[in-house]
Amino acid sequence: MKHQERIFSGQAFDTDIVVAAAYAHINALNRLYRYLQTEISQFHQTESAFVSG
Repeated sequence: MKHQERIFSGQAFDTDIVVAAAYAHINALNRLYRYLQTEISQFHQTESAFVSG
């Protein structure tokens, strides 16, 4: 999956290929979510340092 020119991939396995694909997609979504949370956190840290400093 792609978000702003950055690619997020997921990996999973299961005996059912459809279930494995669904798990892999969820894994990629979780990676994207963690990335976005980090970006937001860094933005707030920079913003608060700018206001405080």
